[in-house]
Amino acid sequence: MAAVAVAVAGCGQAPETSAGSETAAASASSTTTATAGGAADPDAETVADDGAGRDGSWEFPECGDVPNLSAPPEAYRDKPVYVADEGPVEEVRAWAETQPGYETIWIDADHLGWISVGFTQGADARQKDLEEEFAGAGVVAVPIERTEAELDALAERVYRELAPLVAEPHRVTASGSASTGVAALRVPGLTDEIRGEITKRFSGEPLCVDGLEPAPPPGPQPSGGDGWRLLADEEGGESWLVGLAADAAGLAELWTEIGLAAPVPEVDFDEHVVVSFGAVYGSSCPDIRLDDVVVDGAVVYPEIVLVKPQTWCTLDANSHTYVVALERSRLPSGPFVIQLEAELSEYAQPGERLRVDADLSKPGAVPDPAAARHEKDPSKPRKPETHTWPGQSRPYLVDTRCGIEWLGEVNDYAWRTDEPMPDEWEESVDADGLLMVTMTLRVDPEPLIEVELNNRTVVYKLADAEIPECEQP
Repeated sequence: MAAVAVAVAGCGQAPETSAGSETAAASASSTTTATAGGAADPDAETVADDGAGRDGSWEFPECGDVPNLSAPPEAYRDKPVYVADEGPVEEVRAWAETQPGYETIWIDADHLGWISVGFTQGADARQKDLEEEFAGAGVVAVPIERTEAELDALAERVYRELAPLVAEPHRVTASGSASTGVAALRVPGLTDEIRGEITKRFSGEPLCVDGLEPAPPPGPQPSGGDGWRLLADEEGGESWLVGLAADAAGLAELWTEIGLAAPVPEVDFDEHVVVSFGAVYGSSCPDIRLDDVVVDGAVVYPEIVLVKPQTWCTLDANSHTYVVALERSRLPSGPFVIQLEAELSEYAQPGERLRVDADLSKPGAVPDPAAARHEKDPSKPRKPETHTWPGQSRPYLVDTRCGIEWLGEVNDYAWRTDEPMPDEWEESVDADGLLMVTMTLRVDPEPLIEVELNNRTVVYKLADAEIPECEQP
């Protein structure tokens, strides 16, 4: 059998994609900031499901549930809509800095991208002034109860008192934000004891709290586990990739294609198959470890952990390959998939998931070449988000399997067209239904996106509805 292994795009090498497509960036895993299936995110420490107290009974909300402050509803209008921060932010800032009680300024994505100007006093009067100074612009005065300095002081006190109480004080962060009106605390291992300390010390304070996954136990890379044995643990190899070999010839080919330095090991293929996992980590968070190979029903995946979690991890994508011999007795007796994480994100590339339409639990079984293939996860919603700037033309990947009516979310807005697919586009659709086009955002006189291919342009406009789910063939 020929080994199953194909290279996929590295971080930043793939184009943006439409609803129905994937990008090269994968989300952080549930246990690490550098993952098997994606590049490290600089703010990617996973917020833990801290269970008790998140049913509304605990007074401190999760920080993601705290919205920005807003003006009274009557201050907003249906227009203008700012899709690329094209509002007069600097002009408004310069004016606001001369006004009494000015505190901060921000873009409010929940109100059409309008400019919010925070004032600790006289917000009603400042609203009238703004309407005169910037007639027709999307800008509002927002009353603020607490200054940035007050919230920063609270954050400093929270950090000073709580950091010594947790096992990983270097991962505790706290910061204030006048635009939300709260100080934000992120703490690893949000146990009942730590929750009790937070309540005892800061009850009644404007504070939100996120719990981070605790660090895994320290220790060396294990040589194996339940039903698996480690064959290779090397820097390099192919990123975002799973591979499979079911006989000695396939293993030799897999070894060569990945580019491993160690000699090809001996494997009893009557009792085992070989699986490779192409993990990725950021250079500031290099200490990853394969803790287990899990077979959960019809899904095989690795548990790869960041041994020393950091508050920040760099975005550069570095490859690390793990290869294991997996006992056939652990495999299901029918089709199964091998993937880089228990749950792949909607951004996952085909190389991160290998579908095997064969029973490899039988001694020495080798699948036909067509029975083992990389694929996108068909169960994932295809609603990627992308950002661009006015006048910037960039490649964009459109998934035509559900038509071209919906472009996807660009700059946090849904875009829609009532034009049919041009004949000039049809000829460029690939075998997977994907179409590479050029996308250009325009904001004047109104927001629209021009999508061009083969000298034919389709215009997309802002939609006031959500992108519908699409059952792809």
